[in-house]
Amino acid sequence: MTQGIFILRAIGSFVALSILSVIIIGMLYNQDRNTVYSRSLENLDTIRDRNINVFENEVGKLGFVLFDIKLGIIRKKILKPNASLDRQSLETFLLDYSSNRLISQIRWIDENGMERARIDRAGRASEAFISAEVLQDKSSRYYYVEAMSELEEAIYISPIDLNIEQEKIVQPFQPTLRMAIPTRKEDGLTEGLIVLNVDLTSIFDAIYTSASAGVVFRLLDSSGNLLIDTDDSDSAWASLLGLSGPKRNIDREAHLKKLIALADDDVVDQHRSDTERLERLNGLLSTGKETYYIHTYLSDSYLHKLSRDALLGQLPILILLLLFSLAVAVYVYRYDRKLNELNSDLQFQVDEVKKVNLYKSNFLANMSHEIRTPLTSIMGLLEIIRRNPDAENLSRNIDVASAAARNLLLLINDILDLSRVESGRIKLESSELSIDPLVDSSMVLFSNEAQAKGIELISEVAPELSSLSFSGDALRVQQLLNNLIGNAVKFTTKGSVTVSVDLIARSDNSATIQFCVADTGIGIDVAELSQLCEPFVQADVSVTRKYGGSGLGLSITRHLLELMDSQLHVESRLTEGSRFSFILRLPVVAELSAEIVKLRTELPKRVLIVEENPRVCEVLDKMFSYWGCKTSALFSSEAAFYAVVERADSGEQFDLLIVEKRLSETDGAALIQRINTYLDSRAHARPQEILMALEVDHAEVLSAPDLAGVTILQKPVTMSRLLEALGKKNVISLIRAAGTESDLVEVLIGVLREKLSWASAPKILLADDNAYNRVLLEELFGSFGLSVTMVNDGMEALKQVQNKQFDIVFLDIQMPVMDGLTAARAMRKVYSETELPIIALSAATFDSDIEEAVAAGFNAHIAKPINVEKLINTILQYWTPLSASPEIGTQSFKKEVGSGSALSLDGLFAMPEFTSVNPMYQYIGEKAYRRVAVAFVKDMEKELVSCENNPELSIRDQQRLFHRLTGAAASVGAVRLAELNSEMIEQASKDPNLSLRPLFDAIKQAIKILRVYVDVPEDEN
Repeated sequence: MTQGIFILRAIGSFVALSILSVIIIGMLYNQDRNTVYSRSLENLDTIRDRNINVFENEVGKLGFVLFDIKLGIIRKKILKPNASLDRQSLETFLLDYSSNRLISQIRWIDENGMERARIDRAGRASEAFISAEVLQDKSSRYYYVEAMSELEEAIYISPIDLNIEQEKIVQPFQPTLRMAIPTRKEDGLTEGLIVLNVDLTSIFDAIYTSASAGVVFRLLDSSGNLLIDTDDSDSAWASLLGLSGPKRNIDREAHLKKLIALADDDVVDQHRSDTERLERLNGLLSTGKETYYIHTYLSDSYLHKLSRDALLGQLPILILLLLFSLAVAVYVYRYDRKLNELNSDLQFQVDEVKKVNLYKSNFLANMSHEIRTPLTSIMGLLEIIRRNPDAENLSRNIDVASAAARNLLLLINDILDLSRVESGRIKLESSELSIDPLVDSSMVLFSNEAQAKGIELISEVAPELSSLSFSGDALRVQQLLNNLIGNAVKFTTKGSVTVSVDLIARSDNSATIQFCVADTGIGIDVAELSQLCEPFVQADVSVTRKYGGSGLGLSITRHLLELMDSQLHVESRLTEGSRFSFILRLPVVAELSAEIVKLRTELPKRVLIVEENPRVCEVLDKMFSYWGCKTSALFSSEAAFYAVVERADSGEQFDLLIVEKRLSETDGAALIQRINTYLDSRAHARPQEILMALEVDHAEVLSAPDLAGVTILQKPVTMSRLLEALGKKNVISLIRAAGTESDLVEVLIGVLREKLSWASAPKILLADDNAYNRVLLEELFGSFGLSVTMVNDGMEALKQVQNKQFDIVFLDIQMPVMDGLTAARAMRKVYSETELPIIALSAATFDSDIEEAVAAGFNAHIAKPINVEKLINTILQYWTPLSASPEIGTQSFKKEVGSGSALSLDGLFAMPEFTSVNPMYQYIGEKAYRRVAVAFVKDMEKELVSCENNPELSIRDQQRLFHRLTGAAASVGAVRLAELNSEMIEQASKDPNLSLRPLFDAIKQAIKILRVYVDVPEDEN
């Protein structure tokens, strides 16, 4: 595209968007104008209706007043026929009605048209009476003539006109309506008329006042004469009085007469247009000679103003839209220019995509090989075991199949981990960790593979790190080490793999630590280093085929380090080996300085190391130097023998002798036998400790003669292994963050079996569509002493729950017929999370999968392959024997506990509701703790009775309960109750109407459990 075409495209975009902007503004303008217009019409109708009601109601009320006056005169017999008129009595009677604001005069006119009595409206009563000279002759007035000619019972209503006194129109204009009713001899009255002069001035003024901007209200008679005009008050009465000039608008009068002519009284009562309303007045006023109409409309000037305001209101938006159009046009121009640049880069990106696709294709091919290899081993070995279950190599075949399965699981975990880290789903945890156990675990993991390849694994952890505990994600740090060590062992065929951890810097609260894994393997070409940490990539295809692996380890390592604010550094030369390192800054949470000082006084002071590998000697020398020991390192067995002989003869024997088993000159076992034989022959004391370092199983060495006093030091040598060999297991327990998984599982199984010794086994339901998983889980639960009801899908599980009572339900998430999520939702409609715990057993382990399970009603999630420790922990956490097994309830224990044979408190503190480490129990002892627990039970039972009798606690009572529980729950170790109490305190500060039912339930649960373990006398309940 040329520059001119770019400009034309930009101009075209601006014009198109500008037209669209005008259309949008037009729509918005119409919408705003119609909205304001509709509100104005509503206002017009409101004003019209209100003023019509005033006319009709007020005039109607005066009709009743007129009837009331006539009836009063009849009762008082004031106007008796053929009797002289008592004017004073009549006017005094009429005076009571002159207080009405609308009545200006009340008169009685005789049959000759002469006013005989009259009361005028006045501020004081004395002013209402007038002299006889003022009385007038009304015989010629139209209203008198019309009213007398109709001498009927009905009220006469005159047309509205201006009040005239003494043959002159009263100024200012006083709109007046005459209402008359005849007095007849048939009524016992003198012939004449009772006449009310109704002064409409106040009503007219109110109408003028009520008219809002733009709304015009008019009152006109059937001839089109204007009586009220809120738009032009001067024009009112002009046509009626026959005026001419500017006060009279002939065209407007013609228009009004035309509107009135269109109104057919027999068909419609009002005329409507968009802006005009014409409605006839009803009520008493409509019974007169004249018909009156109310004409309301919106003035032209007001409508023009509405349109103008609506247009001005859209003007800023129009400006913004035009500016936006201009911005888009500029963007289009720049976009067109940028497009050319992007097109030039497109081919490069296509090439990159093809390269990635090639990597993925190679990766898939490699994965096919990597997955099929262990699967082939597993399937083949299982077939051999099935055919020959009693074969001599059964144990070896099972071990090989198990190893192949572990390799397959590691491969799958690598793929899943890469997916997690690239999608940002991995979150780092924070827990206490120690460096030495992490390195020790990683070294042990790869020791067999390294031994098989003849590779020396060397652990070089800075000794000062062994006394420190840190806060971090131990699992991910372990994964980093495993990835790097696994790669190093995989690509090294001879030599060694060294894992070193150094303390670079230390402050009071943190430490900077460098982890390094160096090998003497095949190395990496410099050209390949830039792609080394990309997923699916290894140095070349031949490497993949020769060494295997997924090519994901370093990519996962890079992503994990980025999460930890670190990065991976690589140094490598082809055929010379590689060095991978990273630096972590970890918070320091504990320091074992006292234990290290004590260890320095207990360890041997003089140490001889017989090891042919200088790096191993260097590592051991650093360890012993840190503990204040003096070391000597020798590389040959002959030199070592003469060194021991020389020290023994001089009386300064070595306290500790460490001998490598595989020495080139003489076997390590033979060297120790030779040394012992010599020392015994000379009656010299043997070294206090003799350690033999080796990679092979213990049985191979222990079978050798004359090695009864020798202790095995398993290689690779680590701080933990060395201390264990020296019998310093108490220090090892302080350095290690936790025991091994198998030890912990055995502890948990013991807790579970102890619980089963006094409670019925939990009723467990398990749904899994995989037959192999069902067999495995049934055997696994059976090994715990638990029986399980097995079903194939969620529908069967739901039917079982409907028909039987279960304590725990385990559901696979992905099942046919009905999946686990649907089944859990259905169960939650009947049972709460405390009434029926539901646990997910699933291979779906992403955070989103777990969140979806929790939202569906699952209490917890256990990933497949199943972690036995987590499985038992979950059962212990969610199985409550008291609620799950009614027959093992409180009553069944009262006799036993009351007789002084209370259960061991170890079972109590193994329960999830109570802490496993209770400070109160530790400090005051078991007997005193039981007394405290009894007091807690009795106190809380009384508190529950009080609270349940008065469920709506005041804020003060709530605070009192919270305060009592804060100390009481902690004193007996009721950790769940204490945590819930803290949460309720925080929630109550935000919600005064908070329900305390969950807290009451937790108190009851704690009481039930304590009653099982603590002797609460019956007479104190």
